[in-house]
Amino acid sequence: LDAALPVAVADGDHYDGWRIESTVPRLPLTAFYQRHTLDGTHLSLAGAQAEFHMIPNPIIKLPALDLTAGAAYILDAPLKGETKWWLGMRWRP
Repeated sequence: LDAALPVAVADGDHYDGWRIESTVPRLPLTAFYQRHTLDGTHLSLAGAQAEFHMIPNPIIKLPALDLTAGAAYILDAPLKGETKWWLGMRWRP
């Protein structure tokens, strides 16, 4: 699963994938480059992702909250040149 790619964008029996990422000091920002290979077909993308965390507040009965927002530019076919955006939220009791 990759938030930047649509479900079933490629299929195959032999998968290899890797990711290089770097965080920005004092900011909740991660820049990344990743590559997926399925049966010899490559799909690469580069992007950034920001993560925000809120701790739980038992006094007003709020659970912890994690927010993730990101964008990635796809470098290989079949989605070459497209920019994909995503937003995620997770409650932690």
